[in-house]
Amino acid sequence: TLLNEITQTALETPRLKTMLQKFIEGLEKALSADGYYFSLWSEDTQQTEKSVGSELFKDILRSFPDLKPGDKTFSQSIFESGHVLAVNDVLNTPHISPHLAAILPVHSAMGLPLIANDQKLGALVLGFRESHSFSADDILLAEQAARQIALAILKVRLDEDTRAKAAELERLYAAAQDMSSSLLDAPKL
Repeated sequence: TLLNEITQTALETPRLKTMLQKFIEGLEKALSADGYYFSLWSEDTQQTEKSVGSELFKDILRSFPDLKPGDKTFSQSIFESGHVLAVNDVLNTPHISPHLAAILPVHSAMGLPLIANDQKLGALVLGFRESHSFSADDILLAEQAARQIALAILKVRLDEDTRAKAAELERLYAAAQDMSSSLLDAPKL
């Protein structure tokens, strides 16, 4: 049902922020998560940026410490692995630097890489305040949801690019029309 809702939402919702909110709320509910954060990936800088999150993560995202050389974030680990990462204890995992894990308001986390057509789009992390064991079904659901969410993000980005290019073509056409009429109206020598 969740996967069908994700697909339907992707087809009906043209705005990325609204679409993501609906996806995440559904996935959060299906997996009984306490909160989430989502980070978009920048191909230009080769790192995550523009992180948003639920109430559970808002304070952390606002005051996240500057990274030191060698620091590893959970989002980085998600992208490096290329698959869902389920972490039962964030304080005892190689997927995040210990001092960063210590500021997280969760005990367990699940990270979903959002990748479509070999293009990194973002990472979604679902957090659990209490210790949480992840079943094979949880991981399978998360993998399927991540693929569909990534495709939906890609669709919205392509739609936005298409609209921007169409607007640019309209401006160029209008400018060409103006130049053409100016040339026709110019006095003959």
